[in-house]
Amino acid sequence: MTSTLDTATDGAPLHSLPGLLRDEPGLTRALGDPGARLAIVEAARPMSIAALAMLSARRPLVVACPTGTMAAQLVDDLAQFVGPGEVVH
Repeated sequence: MTSTLDTATDGAPLHSLPGLLRDEPGLTRALGDPGARLAIVEAARPMSIAALAMLSARRPLVVACPTGTMAAQLVDDLAQFVGPGEVVH
């Protein structure tokens, strides 16, 4: 049996999960505030950032990491939610 991936989610096996956060109060407040800063526990960061990217029409979404290693890991993690072609490092 073979399957094909949707081109919008090609390579993003966790694409459907960030949408589950659409009613999360902290994220919805951040969407309405261009200067918003969020503090999110490390394990939830990739999914939360992906949710912000999916729910907002604003581009680019800039995320700062304290080290290059952390940035590279975040790129890999985000690609699981939004696809590798959507993340720039």
